[in-house]
Amino acid sequence: MQRTNAGITKLPHFNPEVAGADPAAWCAAVSRALQNNPLREDALHSALSDSLQGSAAHWLARTVGNGEVTWPGIKERFLTKFGGRETTSSSLIKVSGEPREAGESTGAFAGRVRSLLQTRWQHSTLDEILNAVTLYILIPHDQRLKRLALTSDIRTEDQFLSEMRPFCYEEESTFSPRYAPAEPEAKRRKLSGHQTRCHYCGTLGHRIKDCYKKMQNEQQRDARRQEGNRPAAPSKAVCYRCKAEGHIAPNCPARRDGRPGPKDERKVNSCVVDSPAGSLSHLGESFPFYFDSGAECSLIRESVAPKFSGRRTTDIVVMRGIGNTCVKSTSQILSTVRINCFTLEITFHVLADGHLHYDIMIGREILSQGFDVTITRNSVDICKTKTINACSKTPEDEININAVDTDVVGNDKSRLISVLEKFKDSFITGFPRTRVSTGQLEIRLIDPNVTVQRSPYRLSEEERRIVRERIDELIRAKIVRPSNSPFASPILLVKKKDGSDRLCVDFRALNKNTVADRGPFSTP
Repeated sequence: MQRTNAGITKLPHFNPEVAGADPAAWCAAVSRALQNNPLREDALHSALSDSLQGSAAHWLARTVGNGEVTWPGIKERFLTKFGGRETTSSSLIKVSGEPREAGESTGAFAGRVRSLLQTRWQHSTLDEILNAVTLYILIPHDQRLKRLALTSDIRTEDQFLSEMRPFCYEEESTFSPRYAPAEPEAKRRKLSGHQTRCHYCGTLGHRIKDCYKKMQNEQQRDARRQEGNRPAAPSKAVCYRCKAEGHIAPNCPARRDGRPGPKDERKVNSCVVDSPAGSLSHLGESFPFYFDSGAECSLIRESVAPKFSGRRTTDIVVMRGIGNTCVKSTSQILSTVRINCFTLEITFHVLADGHLHYDIMIGREILSQGFDVTITRNSVDICKTKTINACSKTPEDEININAVDTDVVGNDKSRLISVLEKFKDSFITGFPRTRVSTGQLEIRLIDPNVTVQRSPYRLSEEERRIVRERIDELIRAKIVRPSNSPFASPILLVKKKDGSDRLCVDFRALNKNTVADRGPFSTP
């Protein structure tokens, strides 16, 4: 066969697996293309083979046989196979089930749905659109209308009323879903018809297995049974020698007859030790003080405070001592005093005379000013802290190239060791502490509009602590930095051979959208 016109060489492509594929629109486009450039037999078959893709191409190979190949015949079978015959109602039903693509925004999805409806309804009249919308609204109430919407092309109002006429003669249902009770269908069936009687309590409306009174009585019976089986509380131990409670005869204190008691018993005689005291001077006047290494601040009696000058504040400070006793100080004095020829600035908290045994008590806050305190049995000596700044160089651990773990043996291992020895200054031991700045990497995406954002994997409390430590260490080494990118891939910990944890990132979702580097790699 010869082609009647050689001007047409290519038809529009069609793939039914692609989202938004429209069989009717493709048939209309092919009909317009073949109107001025008709093709027959082998020429038509070749053009259609180049145009159809996916399952449509396989369908064409199975459908076209040894008979005559004409476009009207192929078009009729094509529309029957791929659902190209759409009514206004079926178009609305099909578009309503259009899935939303991954990563597609609401605005883009709305625009695509509107475009699909505009394409299918561009030649539809107002009556056809009204009939389609009415049927689409009524389908949830009566599924029989769905067949009418998919098979019949209702174009006018009279045709619509004619199709609805058989539904007007149905008997009105006595049950309306709008006023249906909220209880389940199984419970409504129980309440209708014959009423059952409970053989336990004699009440209508339920069976003995659902009787609430029976279940309540059984629970009370089980509770009484458990109380009866509960073991009695153990009685207190009573010594049969001294008739006292709390111990038995072998441990009776009256049986020891002057023998030494057990190791956990001690006799403590109360004793009083004077606090270490010293002397400080202020404005030419000397005052005795006592030092308490357990106090966080310095205290002064209210009767002695007027003799000290300095900046005064009126903050309320709560003092908490041994036994959790609280005392409030409402006045503080920042004074300059001299102790052992050293000048110190001390903040004294003023307390009532009844709350302080000594006129002045100095706490360990003076240690933060660079002083050391030497305490003897009854005296306190204050001196400057002596510091010696010394630094030493720690030799770095050299890498033993000869101890490298490799499967290479013989002359190849000698060659490998010589190469490693030549570049051993480029290797490090332990965790990397610097960032590589010899080049810059870039991840190229296949579709830049697709954002990969995955939820994190669940980690235990110990694993989360390890992840935080590893990330902080990488940030301090400037290998990674904080980022507010919309891309996110989950992390996980993988055990090494030595039992330690390796921090890994699951980039599988990102790799699917990454352009692979297919360049050749250098080989030795």
